[in-house]
Amino acid sequence: MAPRLNLVPDLDSLSPEAKQVLDDYIAKTGGEYFQIAQTVDHPFRQKGTDAHHEWVSQFVRVLGLSPGLLKAWLDKDWYIVRESLISKKDPQLAELVGLVVAFALECPYCIAWHSAASRFEGAEDSIVAKVHAYDDNRDAFDERVLAVFDYSRKIALHAFKVTDQDVYNLRRWYTDPEIAELTELAAHMSALSKFFSALDVEIW
Repeated sequence: MAPRLNLVPDLDSLSPEAKQVLDDYIAKTGGEYFQIAQTVDHPFRQKGTDAHHEWVSQFVRVLGLSPGLLKAWLDKDWYIVRESLISKKDPQLAELVGLVVAFALECPYCIAWHSAASRFEGAEDSIVAKVHAYDDNRDAFDERVLAVFDYSRKIALHAFKVTDQDVYNLRRWYTDPEIAELTELAAHMSALSKFFSALDVEIW
């Protein structure tokens, strides 16, 4: 199936405003986006090829339809995964939360991206693999990480089912400001998956 919107054909075709947003983001982040992008696995698009780049760049090519949206999303994403209280405490966990959410929502693009980003943050392949079915591998994670995973998955699937007890449990390890940012981390990752699914831009 084709995307429901006409994506920007390639990064060179971004509008001047969107190009400036992307250039500013690359300068701010040291080009981390493209470092991770080159390592994202795809079942048949070989890394380093135009086909792989076309696929992995679609995040920018759809958001780049609106420079304001692209800037808002990139700024928020960078804060959540690199500058938030949660990410500063445990940057690897921030990406693993993205992976938990991706598996919960069955978003292939998100699974591939957050697997690569988790490895970028030092997660071993064995840990990334166990996140897929972490209910069957709960002994591989400590109690704090499991509480974060469970909370994040509930937000992704049924946020209305989050309970007072869920938040109380997190207070064993996190302050209220940290829990607020953890909640936004899971919600932000969920939003990307739903955005892509609605517009059918998960090209495989």
